[in-house]
Amino acid sequence: MKFLPLAATLLCTAAPVWADITPEQVLAGWQESLHRFGYDFTIGAQDRDSTTLTLTDVGFGVTMAEMSATSVIPWIRLTALEDGSVDISLADTMETTTIVTMPGAQTQKTSATASFTGLVANVSGTPEDIYYRYSIDSYIAAQDQTAGDGFPAVQTRMEMTEFNGIYRNRIIEDDTYTFFSDSTIGNTVMTVEMQNKALGFNMSMQMQLENVSSQFNMTLPSASNLIGTLFSGQGWPAGFGIDGTMEAGQASINTQSNSGGRSFTFNYQHGNSSLGYLARDGVIGFDVAASEPFASVASDMPDVVPFRFNGQEIRYAMRFPFEASESPADFSFLLNLTGVTISDNIWNMFDPNATLSRDPASLEIDLSGSVKLMVDLFNPSSWRHLRAARAELRSLTLNTATLDIEGLGLNGSGTLTFDNTRIDPISNMPEPTGSLSFNLVGALALLDKIGQLGVIDPAMVFGAKGALGMFATPGDAPDSFSSEIEFAPGGHIIVNGQQVK
Repeated sequence: MKFLPLAATLLCTAAPVWADITPEQVLAGWQESLHRFGYDFTIGAQDRDSTTLTLTDVGFGVTMAEMSATSVIPWIRLTALEDGSVDISLADTMETTTIVTMPGAQTQKTSATASFTGLVANVSGTPEDIYYRYSIDSYIAAQDQTAGDGFPAVQTRMEMTEFNGIYRNRIIEDDTYTFFSDSTIGNTVMTVEMQNKALGFNMSMQMQLENVSSQFNMTLPSASNLIGTLFSGQGWPAGFGIDGTMEAGQASINTQSNSGGRSFTFNYQHGNSSLGYLARDGVIGFDVAASEPFASVASDMPDVVPFRFNGQEIRYAMRFPFEASESPADFSFLLNLTGVTISDNIWNMFDPNATLSRDPASLEIDLSGSVKLMVDLFNPSSWRHLRAARAELRSLTLNTATLDIEGLGLNGSGTLTFDNTRIDPISNMPEPTGSLSFNLVGALALLDKIGQLGVIDPAMVFGAKGALGMFATPGDAPDSFSSEIEFAPGGHIIVNGQQVK
């Protein structure tokens, strides 16, 4: 999920309520939008000539639990043009102060400076349907945290280049605001330097992300203080929702640290990636995918094992309800790892003679189902003292489960429903009804190879083969098996026609 810099957010949150677009109406829109988000907005002074409204010492701040942040822009100019639109210009630096209160009333103060070059921003449209168009050549944010009691010294710097986009703000029924953004960023680089002299520790990290394009939609009701509501545990704000997508090119994270004279290095990178996210109408979800992921660890620390990880693709997705309801709601989960390999030094720990092929492995788990929530997940007061179950699992479908590793191929599917009036006293799970089907190939050959490794008792390998013959039916092809597991009313379990419980 990509968040706009705070200065760009200020540029893109106008929603005037009068008939014409004037500088004063743009300013009023900022004030209303920031108020709804939970920001305090102050202006030191205003000056108006025939075309331009100049604001000086513009401040906006927010408080979230134990943290408060305040930003100040020296000046902003809103200039009315002959075509009825408004140009926006502002000082090229912004100062932000953040105060965090820790347990024991300790406080940590950090300062940050944001600067940008090549800003072009314009407002057009109608008062109820306003378009912002903006571009920034370079945006740089730098933060400095000085060392204190229990706090390391931290310097953070982020730079974004070729930042362009449009932003649409509409006012619809019931005074609800809707926001739409479509933006691109050419390159993003972030560096972090951390040092704790007392502990003899230092760390440096650089993250880079290329060619980002993103879109998001937001619905903001007339009720104010969105941030305060979310961070105070009052539950999900009624009517608020957000969803969006992001696509990006290559990304990388490189970290080096030293502690007590010992070094640690972590590197990660991937190719093209995508992200989808959703939080509205009682449902929260995300879908993240990346091609060609790679990770490596190197260290001379005695308790750290160096390794390398490669893959062709990785994907992780989930959708889940977060509000209590009278009827069940759908959920889903997906994990997909394709073409995974690990470095030889990991294999050599249990396979020094290269008995196994070490070929790329793949895993996919795709689940869906329904669940009835008894509580609101964003409202802790609704479940903090609840003694009964917070949710009831009503159904579960294994759309697919596949595993391909060392010549073993496994796939499965099936559907179960659950009776929440009958709870197993041992597992505390509701009684299932339904069936699961599995097909397996290459299991015997893999068990033979595992037996040759010498890391498992041969009796365990023999027992595994016996269990396979007991709970699976041989197929037509060599070293192939299938299994049908039925869950019957009353807690009975039947495997390939044989009752085992």
